[in-house]
Amino acid sequence: MGSPGGDRGAGRVLGVAGGRLRDGSVPERRWGLDGRVRVGRARMRPEGTAMRILCLMHVPFEGPAEIAAWAAERGHPLTALRLYDGQPLPEPEAFDLLAVMGGPMSTHDERQYPWLAAEKRFIEQSLDTGKQVLGVCLGSQLLADVLGAAVRPNEYREIGWHEVRLTEAGRQSGPLASWPSRFMAFHWHGDTFDLPAGAVHLAASEACRHQAFSHGQNAVGLQFHVEYSTDSIEQMLQHCAHELRDEPCIQSADAIRGGYGHVEVNRQLVIGLLDDIERRTGSCPGSGLTDG
Repeated sequence: MGSPGGDRGAGRVLGVAGGRLRDGSVPERRWGLDGRVRVGRARMRPEGTAMRILCLMHVPFEGPAEIAAWAAERGHPLTALRLYDGQPLPEPEAFDLLAVMGGPMSTHDERQYPWLAAEKRFIEQSLDTGKQVLGVCLGSQLLADVLGAAVRPNEYREIGWHEVRLTEAGRQSGPLASWPSRFMAFHWHGDTFDLPAGAVHLAASEACRHQAFSHGQNAVGLQFHVEYSTDSIEQMLQHCAHELRDEPCIQSADAIRGGYGHVEVNRQLVIGLLDDIERRTGSCPGSGLTDG
């Protein structure tokens, strides 16, 4: 698969200089049915309105969970888009925050899941138009892929509760600066990513060096899950129990359930991250939770 870096330079060909149009406005890139990039003016959301959240789901059992609960509590409309059902991707003016969720597939499985290619273009378009993008687990790998980094198998599969440590950069500033320097997070992954060029390395674990990163002012990738509820984990145990092998960094179902005391701490972490995104986008409560 080719690097997306070539496409990200398309704006220069179409007359965009320094990331803006000649009149100084922010460019909006759209992908036509012919696969060619269209450039126009991005529509800016008025300050003080609700933050519209678009959640991309890859399988029925990995949804927004605590992200949806936070959105409902704050009054921000959330649309859960089921890519696996062939639901179409919207235009970028339809949302303010793109949340890309997890899934058992690889970023490279485009032959088996053809919609992955369109999803990657959509993530790239969202970044280029200044949307906030949060990638979790597979979502973080897709984000890294779009930003030109390699995604590959990790030395160890991580499944269960494992300690995550913030890097010095993660502790000092950025989207995770309010988090504790060490915490237990839930993991379920076999792949990892290289750090994209220009990204800030935010967190690591013993078995996986790149656990979190930020890129620019609008992108965050988390390899681990802080958005999971106990119901989310039970869904994973139901659908992916065959992955619980006897390996160094894979816990048993009993050990995983024994860590449910960490769920509330994780919920507070994702709330802190979403509150930070909310502040940066100038949002205030709106209404509604919708299902795409």
